[in-house]
Amino acid sequence: MPKSAGGGLFLRGAASSNKVFQKKIAPDWPNGLLSENVYTSFIEQFGPYASSILFYNWGEPLLNRNTPKFIKQAKSFLLHTSLSSNLCINFDAEAIVKSGLDYMILSVDGASTKTYEQYRQGGNFNLAIRNIKRLVRARKKLRVCTPFLCWQFLLFEHNKHEIEAAKAMARELGVDVIRFIMPYDTIWQSNLKTAKNCPAERYKIVHNLENHGIIKPVIASSFSDLFQQKWRSRLRTSTGESWGKRTGKTCKWLYSTIVMDALERYLPCCYVPRKKAGFTYIFADSRAGIVDNGKEVPFNSEYYRFSRTHFVWLSELKKPGGQAPMLTDNKHVTYCVACPNKSLEPLVTDSHLKHYLLDMNTTGILSKQSIKIISEWTI
Repeated sequence: MPKSAGGGLFLRGAASSNKVFQKKIAPDWPNGLLSENVYTSFIEQFGPYASSILFYNWGEPLLNRNTPKFIKQAKSFLLHTSLSSNLCINFDAEAIVKSGLDYMILSVDGASTKTYEQYRQGGNFNLAIRNIKRLVRARKKLRVCTPFLCWQFLLFEHNKHEIEAAKAMARELGVDVIRFIMPYDTIWQSNLKTAKNCPAERYKIVHNLENHGIIKPVIASSFSDLFQQKWRSRLRTSTGESWGKRTGKTCKWLYSTIVMDALERYLPCCYVPRKKAGFTYIFADSRAGIVDNGKEVPFNSEYYRFSRTHFVWLSELKKPGGQAPMLTDNKHVTYCVACPNKSLEPLVTDSHLKHYLLDMNTTGILSKQSIKIISEWTI
């Protein structure tokens, strides 16, 4: 099957420095930095088919000094770019702004050093705040309104009393929004308690964006070339099948997203890679040659196909005589079999693609003819 036009890409540019995380959850999740050559190959292969790319996944992307360059390359494929950082290292704020980054998550879980350090162990609250100020100054200096700065504040019992103080600080700093949300997982710090009787909240800060502009990317030629053929035709050419109606439920990540880490290992999603005997979350590994001997792209590796089949079979297992699919001898069953998030709607929908195209056209980059070619069956 072809890669989805509305899919997302996750890049793990630098592995997590949290040793507790590695010990308790994923001992085979080594540190590493994504090289320029590996990234270029990745974005050239998948960029023309994607709508967004996230430069994070259980790691700190600003540890990689090539990150601004990577973002620029992604923008040449008109991808919506996002980055998440704990801001506890020194980096070139102007380079990040000049890269054309669209959205940046600022992970700061507290409005004071004492509260912040209870969850962000080893972090530096004052440095994080200084880095936010540097990003805001860089935007003003360059007269642009991106990246959109989102302060993300994870809610615990020990920090929920600082919500109002954090809102006031967010206004003073000049970020665009502050989000108060529940933590995704705290398995490595089980002593911390998620906040009770404290609903998630999104507090938007209104700014005067007068005189701000938009950084227009240079479009990669390999991306432009793909606008010369309709998606329906590409589907028939690559698979011999016609476009059919979507049926049933499955795992959206298996059809819309691909994750690559710094070691060229491909994963299906951003789920916490807990180590379990007999299961694997590595769906392809370029360095180890586990990509069907180069005959197929990682997005259609045997492990991907097995996992998609598994979800198709979920309803069949309830029938008399139903059997789950099995991989060939000496192969691990994928982690998807044990995944608790079952039966999800596909992520890429017609409305998703329509929203993406209209959003991109606000910059005036796409012509009406280009939009018609790629979207005539959705808009």
